[in-house]
Amino acid sequence: MAAVIDDFIQQLHDDVSGALSSDPGFMYVPVYQSRTPLELDNEGNPIMGQSQQIEEMIKSALAGMEKFIARTPGQTEDEWKIACATSGKAGLACVVMLPDVKGESVNSAAPAMQLIIKVRLIENRLTNEGVGGTGITASKLSLHVVQVLNRRAFRGGNALYCDLKAMVQEVPLPDDEKAHECVFIQNITPDALPKVATPTISAAGTLITLACTTAGAAIYYTLDGGYPGSGNAAVLTYTEPFTLAAGDHRLRTAAEHEGMQASNDLSAEITID
Repeated sequence: MAAVIDDFIQQLHDDVSGALSSDPGFMYVPVYQSRTPLELDNEGNPIMGQSQQIEEMIKSALAGMEKFIARTPGQTEDEWKIACATSGKAGLACVVMLPDVKGESVNSAAPAMQLIIKVRLIENRLTNEGVGGTGITASKLSLHVVQVLNRRAFRGGNALYCDLKAMVQEVPLPDDEKAHECVFIQNITPDALPKVATPTISAAGTLITLACTTAGAAIYYTLDGGYPGSGNAAVLTYTEPFTLAAGDHRLRTAAEHEGMQASNDLSAEITID
């Protein structure tokens, strides 16, 4: 089995959210993620309806029903809730969208990609410009987001940079709402997996020999045209040369090795008289 790479999509999502939450400009602006790890109940099962809960929290923050102030290190949840109620403000919320992935090049072993991450600032002007509002407009905070994130790097990776064609733009939301959206791009090229060599097929009369130059690779084959992979319950594992009965056969073979990309498969139409 090939090793699964790190979830760099979720990592960037988490890191951008964390960077904004830690920035003083977001002292009174809650930062939400469009996709968060599911919370579990006491039995370890995912709690349903969490996406809806986030939507309701955003609406409450915009309407002024829930006030917000950034939580300080070491502050208990109860202390933070009291601080929100007594010193918090409302009317503006931030949502970090899960990054999209755009291909840049597929001509290398590991395709070059662009992660495109969007930060949305949603404002209820009636609340935000009122007595308990943040006093920061969505347009002003969007420019601050550009300053905070442009050329910012996380986990030793490539830096983010603003999308010059869509640095800050107004986008429509459901219920006739609008948001200021900041767009950032990160170029990334995941490490390529080494690839198993494609097996060869040799026929000498009725005797069939399969071989693979990748040491330690397991060779699989089928005689009905089915996919020759370990996940196919009907696949045959090659251990030694074998003979075929008279008739027409559609031999298909491939090889696998742990920690590597499986080989290309090879097919051969073989007729035994």
